[in-house]
Amino acid sequence: DTGLHLLKGGDPKKDQSYFLCGLNQHQLSHLVFPLGELTKDEVYRMVAGLGFDHTPSTESQDVCFLSNERVSDFLQKKTRTLPGDIVTLKGEKVGRHKGITNYTIGQRRGLGICGSTPYYVTSLSADKDHVIIGKEDDLWHNELLVGSMNWISGNLPRLPAYFHVKIRYRHQAAKALVSLEGEWVRVVFDEPQRAITPGQFVVLYDEEEVIGGGEIVRLCRSVK
Repeated sequence: DTGLHLLKGGDPKKDQSYFLCGLNQHQLSHLVFPLGELTKDEVYRMVAGLGFDHTPSTESQDVCFLSNERVSDFLQKKTRTLPGDIVTLKGEKVGRHKGITNYTIGQRRGLGICGSTPYYVTSLSADKDHVIIGKEDDLWHNELLVGSMNWISGNLPRLPAYFHVKIRYRHQAAKALVSLEGEWVRVVFDEPQRAITPGQFVVLYDEEEVIGGGEIVRLCRSVK
């Protein structure tokens, strides 16, 4: 076996491998991760043992460079998104929103739409400025297509094959069959996953190794 391999970090709570799925062999050849096998607590103990006087501070959350500013407020200033309609999956207009940057798929609060059972954001349409809502079952899918796939090794693995797949950073990787479909990569989960979001990255793992990742471009509905 040749080439460089990218593995998960030793601290599962701080593992950043999801965000490194776009690296290639050339970039990896210039990288060193000296803390990769350590937990955060181990690093702090090491720092103290070397004589540094360091008190752990509050950790940054979400988008760290925004400080105390909300992501939605930052995006509103930068993108100037406009108000639009809240519509059902059948296209029925049931309300108004102040800009799609204020909503995420799977969101329940802040819709202002009443029903016998809760409504959730199921998708967003930037072209029409629509927030599309549905019920809990409408959030579950087991198939998706991935575009702009990056393979860490630089070579296409033998497909179809099973991998453990993450659909977002905090997602518990789930078993899925991965295959080629024209210019896309198709991912079919053994069990439906909730709130899959186009534009997010899918990352493939083989045990501890990152195989590659790409952008979710389309998904297929599956009843939970």
